[in-house]
Amino acid sequence: MSKYLNMHNDKDFPILAKTLGSLEKAYVLAKIDAWVIHNEENHVKGSYADGRYWMFSTISQLYENMFCFYGCEKTLQRHLKDLERSGFLIRERHNKIKSQRLWYRVDRAKVHNACEITKMEMKGIITKKVDENGVISWENRQAQ
Repeated sequence: MSKYLNMHNDKDFPILAKTLGSLEKAYVLAKIDAWVIHNEENHVKGSYADGRYWMFSTISQLYENMFCFYGCEKTLQRHLKDLERSGFLIRERHNKIKSQRLWYRVDRAKVHNACEITKMEMKGIITKKVDENGVISWENRQAQ
């Protein structure tokens, strides 16, 4: 993970939260990534599929064991869906029998790239522009 943003340290976590627009989403992503890292470092049997390590759980188990402070399970579900839509969190089913257990992993490269853009914005190197159609572009302020 060294070539990617370290979501688990005090220096990079605020950048992750700013990138995602939410401290809660950053916490969810970091906790899931920590679980995946644990599975990878310990070669946890059953957590390897499609050439990658994953963490798996039901939404209810995630809520009860890691995110019960959110107040309700629907808040966690909303955060997970938002992270999936943005492409930072990947969710799949790797179970042979259909169950409620979902498999998750973080797209670390996408997170890293998005956080690098946030860092450049914070330093005033680039500016985000949104046109009338909602298309986002970046303007290099140093070239001006």
